[in-house]
Amino acid sequence: MNAVRRWLRSLYEAMELSSPGCLFCGRPLQYRREQEPGLCLACQDRIAWVQGEVCPRCGKPLHGRDGPCADCARRPVPFAFNRAVAVYDGIWKELILQFKFYGRRELARPLGWWMAGTAMRWGIRERAHALVPVPLHPRRLERRGYNQALELAIQVRERTGVPVVEALARTREPGGPQSLRQAAARRRSMRGAFVAWEPALVEGLTLVVVDDVYTTGATLDAASRALLRAGAREVLGLVAAVGLTDLDLADGGPEGGDGRGHP
Repeated sequence: MNAVRRWLRSLYEAMELSSPGCLFCGRPLQYRREQEPGLCLACQDRIAWVQGEVCPRCGKPLHGRDGPCADCARRPVPFAFNRAVAVYDGIWKELILQFKFYGRRELARPLGWWMAGTAMRWGIRERAHALVPVPLHPRRLERRGYNQALELAIQVRERTGVPVVEALARTREPGGPQSLRQAAARRRSMRGAFVAWEPALVEGLTLVVVDDVYTTGATLDAASRALLRAGAREVLGLVAAVGLTDLDLADGGPEGGDGRGHP
């Protein structure tokens, strides 16, 4: 009996060592809910998921007030709506930063997996003809080695079946990190930043612009206008995270929904 127990223990330990690890903390992934996205349940529970009522336009959490949010109420937006997986904070923020700036291309998997779930939850999959990743300027693409928005779009396609169309080109390289700019300055810097290089690819279609983070909406605004000018019927947005501005924080608080659970 003791020999059987020792054998079972060694088998269990071998299975545990061979299990894929959490892409954030490295813990073995034992359950399907962990293995599919690549994050353990403990890490998932620390993500501020966007839940409950959201702004009908930008998708930011509303914290119990009626929409739209304070930012969207102040200005018209060219896109139909945007939806996000989680708030740009904590583990989720760290995953995006590691993916975007530190070469951890494999992190497209959990980010894109939940973006696909968000697309299905909000009916985007049924409504969309194609996913359009936000393009990088060629010089930035050469430095980084990959376009993070394209990597996310590919992951979303794998789960939803919506095709990816690289319909946009960047006309100029941003002058500096968008995260360091105020909202008005971001929007000014992004005006005319994109062009739909082949209108036949987008004419009459409902398109989903895919990006990593939505904060002020400057990138999605500019991308949407370029696609609509080229003849797209409608533009939606799909992002991994929403970043909260000072206006958002004054309007309700930092957490999405209750900050726990799964979308």
